[in-house]
Amino acid sequence: MSEQAHIPLVIELPKKAMHRMRNIRAVLRDDRISLGAKGLFVLIMDLPDNWGARPSHIAEFTKTGKHLLSTYRKELEGVGGLRVEPIRLSDKEAAALNARDSKCYRAGHVVGTRWVLADPKLWAIEQSLTKKRKEQSRVAGFPPVGDADSRQPRDSNNRTVRYSMNCKGIEKEKQQDGNLQNAATPYSHLTQSRRRRGDETIEHGVEIWTDGDIARLKSLIAKFGVARVEGVAASLTPAAGHLAPYVSAVIKAIDVAMSKDQRDAEMKQQIGKLSADSPTSKAVAQAHISKMKNALGKKNLE
Repeated sequence: MSEQAHIPLVIELPKKAMHRMRNIRAVLRDDRISLGAKGLFVLIMDLPDNWGARPSHIAEFTKTGKHLLSTYRKELEGVGGLRVEPIRLSDKEAAALNARDSKCYRAGHVVGTRWVLADPKLWAIEQSLTKKRKEQSRVAGFPPVGDADSRQPRDSNNRTVRYSMNCKGIEKEKQQDGNLQNAATPYSHLTQSRRRRGDETIEHGVEIWTDGDIARLKSLIAKFGVARVEGVAASLTPAAGHLAPYVSAVIKAIDVAMSKDQRDAEMKQQIGKLSADSPTSKAVAQAHISKMKNALGKKNLE
């Protein structure tokens, strides 16, 4: 211990070090900690037991800096992968240091910090590599044995739901019901948010993806009419790989057109005032009118 008295950081690894790397996969796939925290744990786990160093050396070695190193350490502490303990001198160690260095160390004096790593199998949670999906288990839908008639699962239309290894028949039936409903309500087939390629539709020349797109399109049509919305949509170039412009692009184009129309109207009004009752001299008024006409253009004055 006297050799470690001036070392501010000591790494203590789990027992059975020869097997400690077997559970690293769970650490790497634990989504509760960042990639930096995972890398720090793996790096420290690979160091020799009771390895002494300074935090600044680890920060420099990992190219993270002291601030990020502290952040990653706190992440590991939060999930139970790392415990930080102070290194205190015993009576014997304090006496030895005082005799050697002529200092006044006392028992319990803190001379460093110890990072104690926990075995990954005690805290790491290995997550699946595939994306989590909220899907109902097929097994959960089956009724208990002996009560099949009264416990058959039902859908929203009180129809018996049939389960099999091949669900194409059920999906086809749902699709047919959806088509009948779409015939009565034009936008009913888009009541769920959609983000996958191929699920989008074209309404009035606008590409529709979500419920919000439907609401914004309806609002535009109610305010400006179908003809103007379709005309603006037709004048826009869709994004690469898309068949029609987004609703947001149509809204922006209409706003730009409205702003331009408003500026043109205000300029015409100012020209009229200068021509009629401006107290400015006739020469100055004519100069202002000529300047505004050039900016506005002959087409807007007609």
